[in-house]
Amino acid sequence: MATNKNRGTFRAIGISRDCSEDEFKSELERRFTDKGEPNFELQLRLAPNCTDPTTQIAIFKLKPKEPTAGLPAFLRRNVPSFNYKNKTVQIDTDFSGLTQLYPVEESKIKIDIVAVSGLNSHAFGSWVGPEAGGVTPMWLQDFLGEDEELKYCRTMTYGYNTKYKDTVQRHIEDHSRDLLIELHKARETEEAKKRRLIWIGHSLGGALIAHAVNLASFDANHLYKDIFDSMMGLFFFGVPFRNANLKDVDKMVNGDPDMAAGQGVRLLQAINYETGRITGTIDSFKSHLTEKQTKVYSFYETKETKKVIALEGGGYGRAGELIMVVERDSTELGVGSSLERRFPADGDHSTIVKLGSPQDKTYTTVCSQIKELLKEVAAKNAELSAQAIAEDREILKWISKINGHSKHDATSKRCKPGTGEWLLTSIQYRNWLGRAKEILFCPGIPGAGKTVLTSTVINDLLDKRSNDPSIGIAFIYFDFKGSAALEVEDLFSDLLKQLGDTRAGSLPKHFKKLFDDHKNSGRPPLREVIDALCAVVKTYSRVFIVLDALDEYQNQKERSVFLGKLFDMNEDHGINIYATSRRIHDIQNRFKKLGACKECEIRASTEDVKRYLEIRIDEVGNSSAKEHKETIKQMISERAQGMFLLAELQFDAIESLDEPNWKEIQTCLERFGTSSESPYDVTYQTIMNRICGKDPDIKKDKKASVGSARKAFQVLSWITRSSRHLTKEELQHAIAVEPGTNKIDKNNITNINDIISLCRGLVTYEEESNTVKLAHYTVQEYFERSWRSWFPHANSDIARACILYLSYDHFKAGQSQSEEEFKKRLKSNSLYSYAAKNWGKHTRDSWAEGQFDGGERSPNTKPKADCPDWPTRQSDTMSLVHNLLFKGGAGLRSACVQAMFMPGLSSPKPFTSTQFESSLKNQMPGSHIATYFGLKPVIEHLLGKNGPNLETENSWGPTLLSLGAYFGLKPIITRLLVKDGIGIEAKDSWGQTLLSVAAENGHKDLVELFLERGANCKSTDSQGQTPLLLAAGNGHKDIVEFLLEKGADHRTMDSSNRTPLAAAADSEHKEVVELLLAKGADPNVKDSDGRTPLMIAIEWGCEDIVEVFLRKTEPNREVVSFSLITRLLNSVWSLVTGQTLQITTSLRVKVDFNIKNSEGLTPLLIALGNMEPEIASLLVKNVADIDVNVQDAEGLTALHHAVDNDYKDVVKLLVEKKKRIATFKT
Repeated sequence: MATNKNRGTFRAIGISRDCSEDEFKSELERRFTDKGEPNFELQLRLAPNCTDPTTQIAIFKLKPKEPTAGLPAFLRRNVPSFNYKNKTVQIDTDFSGLTQLYPVEESKIKIDIVAVSGLNSHAFGSWVGPEAGGVTPMWLQDFLGEDEELKYCRTMTYGYNTKYKDTVQRHIEDHSRDLLIELHKARETEEAKKRRLIWIGHSLGGALIAHAVNLASFDANHLYKDIFDSMMGLFFFGVPFRNANLKDVDKMVNGDPDMAAGQGVRLLQAINYETGRITGTIDSFKSHLTEKQTKVYSFYETKETKKVIALEGGGYGRAGELIMVVERDSTELGVGSSLERRFPADGDHSTIVKLGSPQDKTYTTVCSQIKELLKEVAAKNAELSAQAIAEDREILKWISKINGHSKHDATSKRCKPGTGEWLLTSIQYRNWLGRAKEILFCPGIPGAGKTVLTSTVINDLLDKRSNDPSIGIAFIYFDFKGSAALEVEDLFSDLLKQLGDTRAGSLPKHFKKLFDDHKNSGRPPLREVIDALCAVVKTYSRVFIVLDALDEYQNQKERSVFLGKLFDMNEDHGINIYATSRRIHDIQNRFKKLGACKECEIRASTEDVKRYLEIRIDEVGNSSAKEHKETIKQMISERAQGMFLLAELQFDAIESLDEPNWKEIQTCLERFGTSSESPYDVTYQTIMNRICGKDPDIKKDKKASVGSARKAFQVLSWITRSSRHLTKEELQHAIAVEPGTNKIDKNNITNINDIISLCRGLVTYEEESNTVKLAHYTVQEYFERSWRSWFPHANSDIARACILYLSYDHFKAGQSQSEEEFKKRLKSNSLYSYAAKNWGKHTRDSWAEGQFDGGERSPNTKPKADCPDWPTRQSDTMSLVHNLLFKGGAGLRSACVQAMFMPGLSSPKPFTSTQFESSLKNQMPGSHIATYFGLKPVIEHLLGKNGPNLETENSWGPTLLSLGAYFGLKPIITRLLVKDGIGIEAKDSWGQTLLSVAAENGHKDLVELFLERGANCKSTDSQGQTPLLLAAGNGHKDIVEFLLEKGADHRTMDSSNRTPLAAAADSEHKEVVELLLAKGADPNVKDSDGRTPLMIAIEWGCEDIVEVFLRKTEPNREVVSFSLITRLLNSVWSLVTGQTLQITTSLRVKVDFNIKNSEGLTPLLIALGNMEPEIASLLVKNVADIDVNVQDAEGLTALHHAVDNDYKDVVKLLVEKKKRIATFKT
């Protein structure tokens, strides 16, 4: 089996991955040993099988101990093979295909190197140098593999049949194509495809490489695109780009008696033909190298090679005169000196690649050039990595702007060492951590430290993930104000972002697909977000979702949907859920109904409180506090009553004292003594008294002053009454507004640390999220109950500050005309976005409270203290409003309108270019703005002056009346309808009447009003939609019921032949579907696309609505099949999660998965044609009667498509399916 060419070296393939080098060496020695001691030494090296990652290969050499020793009997077989560790191991000598020469850990591979030998060569032996000291080195393996830098190159040889005496000769193009196929197998993973590639070619091997490059560039299916794109350097040894000396080959071939029947002639003709072809395609090859800026290093022979002559003893050999096989000039490719370098090599045409020492000049040249390329690769990879990271960051930022980590980091900083140890060691937590699919619900009283313990749990999980990256962690800290505007889509998008962000490598394709599909059209729908989230969850071994303060997510409907979807993921994908909440009845019940849920009550243990106080006292450094440490700890822990927050606030009061003695500390703590009131109310009342100077020991307080009190009240008013959390800069600008000025005075900006200090622990600043907020939900609750006593003018003060801000001179120029200009305006005028969106709300609320101008106060207001005046209180609100909307000019108004409807810089959903372009068209009269905000006194004032024109449209299209109907402003609508000449049936630019607008937007009180005034409930808009259809499509069950009672017809259709029932099914409103069916709506009416409401529900995957329809109608097999297949092909991941196939179990008909569309394609063929191998795999695996032999119009089956697209898993499934069918038929 051994030959001169392979130099006594063998290759074993098919070795199990769990086999070590020592194990396999022992096994070979056992099999090769004849009776007695072995008569050879075995040198062996294991390496991964680069084309089959499930196995390894071994390269081994046999060195006889005795000169006469022959090969072991085992190796004298024609095809030596044996079974070892459940694998069939085969041994060969030809090294055909790709062979990796030494092992490299996959994650550490820097570059791929592929070496291709020449004519009549051997893939391994051709690179072996002369023997020296009993060693015959193979430099690609022994030198590169031992170099500290180059050992991280994955070096491979390519073996192909180049023997002279082959019966059938193949052209170079055939070998090149085989090479590409092999290399494609070796670079299947996404990471491998990105890896750069170096080619090494000797003689004819260089021509083969050139053909391979050309073939890869012309590949229509893009299978080899990564090979072409990754090409970085080529090393050519004796490669003839301008013809080789073929006379030597001619004589050897034609004179060889073994090459009968003219086979030698055919070989020579093939060589001549290929030489012509490489010459003919050289221009194309050169253009590719120039385009890719690929470096070429050509080595030319400096010694002549002996010609082949007839030997005296018979046969032929190289013993004749010396000739130069490849002339120096022939090795020049001609791509320019910047890309091509040529070097002399000490050797003839054969020995030029037989390098015997690491000091060989040719090797040192090759080595240094490869290292230079590696430096370029590192620089390029760093550039690409930075670019990929930037792209990933852009996608993640687009998916969700929620920054939960800022809340976590801020909370973790408050957590003292050892806090929460009792929870981490509890049996409930350990079980939750150790078992998949567990849910741990942790209720607790307000202030018990639930959020701090949540941060402890998250940190514990993060520690575990640092040791096991296959663990996925995502968390949400809910917040009484920050979560108010969040929808279910926002929450799941944030979970998706977190789980995608923590995965190794680049973002999964699901993220990029969402981004590409929706980046220009808005946000992705919830179903697509959840589908992507489920797909990402599957990439982890375990996933933990942590939710803090669920009770602070106060939108009960949204919260219910969120938990329902999350519990589905727990059931379907085994995620673990940890959640905290106050004991809210509906939240507790949702968790109690789950069999997998365990409960663990959160409490602030006395030891945790005392440990916290111990650290705080040591940090303060006050001698009196340290002397009476134990007493202070006891007093505060008793008063805290298991509420961590109270302990923190009470010690803050001690810390604010200026070098107090023991009596002053005692007096301070006694202010927080027990009473019949809530302990929180007592604490917050005491702190507020200290702020406004009513506490008897205030003289010792280093923060007390009238100016400080006024500023603290401003801050607390803004934070308490603002409609969302304010950023640091927004708050700083808000309290810096002064009447009589035309811009913010930068010298009037207060440092954030001073702002926090003045509020004595009631306010906190989260640096990571850059937001200022109340310290705890209980502080918010306290001020919700008492703000009218502490800040009776809050809304009017805030309204005036906002309007004054929007009236500054720099806004008189009007709208920003470019995105950059608008961003710059937002950045330099921090309060601009908030003021524009909310000035009207604060104005409306203040007028509703009776504060019609700066001096009035609600008669029900009884202040607890003399409230400090704001600088803006002298201004009259109505005058300010009139100036902004009318007197100040169109510039102020248009600048305000632009920001009213555009997301600000701090918005979780940044504005798009499309939104900005639309903002330039937004032009609203002052009367429309007043209506938008519901400012009834302004509208009444205008009506009293015989204006405005109520039927004039703004740039959006709606009239003043329809705008009022859109926002549900009944008091204004009632007042406007009194004006003469206003038609109740007047339509806006979309053809909608006032009734349609109100019905679509869920304002039942206005629907009733308009019907009382004679509105037609059967009117249609420009799309043929009736008020009933609009209400049904938007899920307003109460309005649907009311309209039906008033004579609306559920049989009416819009211009697409959609009925109200179809609209409700399309929007997934189950209760409306049930109501309409109960009222006699026909579930079998088809729309213009031929779809019934049942078909629509199936296509959307709405199992609950499908079940509603099935109780009312008998489904048709063809109808159901088409609908289900549409659903299947619309969403890969709905099928992956089993949702589509799960629906089939609800249907009372057998779904036909072999049904054909109008083009004659079945779902299986469509899935493969759409490049969705996951769908194809699931169809083949899950559908028993799937037709795998069906052909498309070109006669191609699913197997043809799978092979063409290299879907190996699908190919395997299809072949197995065909075998089972054949067996069954037999």
